[in-house]
Amino acid sequence: MRKKISIALLSILIVPLIALFGCGEVLSYPVYVFSSSTIYGSVSGNGTYNEGENITLTATAKQGSSFVAWIHQNSTLVQNDQNYKIENQTNSNQKVVKSTLTFNVSEQTQGKYTAVFDDNKMMYTKFDSWRITTDPNAEGEEYDNPNLAPLMTVSMELLQGQTSSTLSSIYQVEDKDVRENVIITPENITEILKLQNETKQSIRASTQINFNGRAMSFNFRADLGFQENSEETQNPNYSYQVKYSNEIYQIIFKFRTSTTSEYYLILNYKNLSL
Repeated sequence: MRKKISIALLSILIVPLIALFGCGEVLSYPVYVFSSSTIYGSVSGNGTYNEGENITLTATAKQGSSFVAWIHQNSTLVQNDQNYKIENQTNSNQKVVKSTLTFNVSEQTQGKYTAVFDDNKMMYTKFDSWRITTDPNAEGEEYDNPNLAPLMTVSMELLQGQTSSTLSSIYQVEDKDVRENVIITPENITEILKLQNETKQSIRASTQINFNGRAMSFNFRADLGFQENSEETQNPNYSYQVKYSNEIYQIIFKFRTSTTSEYYLILNYKNLSL
């Protein structure tokens, strides 16, 4: 009798504890691995994994090609950091022929990974630099001489995405003194664009300019297509044109600060390379 009472009391204690703390069920997440081109490379590591499980994805380049980068969810360049470890094997020509990506599976790291291989139809591009100039055909200058007076002061937010409703902010700068034709190269840009023949990506540069004490605002917009060169497109207070050459997309916005002063904001998007 006492034994039965003890078991009953134990049940009364345990059941609420199970209800309170659960049964310790382990969450699991899918990880999908794709090759940017099965002609140029293969991948492995697909599966469903438990949360916290340490896994390794592998990309192997085929003869004549090389590995370039890992992309997460078609939007973010994966880099060595506290979440990811990338190890690359190179050949005698210093080309990466094999790459492994190791990480712990979580809600943040689940999803789609693409191994990008080098080919002449590179679809992945990333914002690389910008400048303002009076001559869009002149080569940009690397050296920013602080002794020269700035051309203007610029604040800008750069957004990108497939549609105007899916734009995400990738770069912001505040009150930047800009000198004529000097290249400005942002750091730590990891957001990428995937360009395909049938779709275009939207670029928006919300820009505030202070020129000779006069404040002006421009909401520059452009569409970017795969390896596309576009004619000049007119808008109410600016125009734009896209030029593609040597793995670089130049988005050229032409605007005026007065009836006689014409300037060009040039955004450079560069194809991914190792």
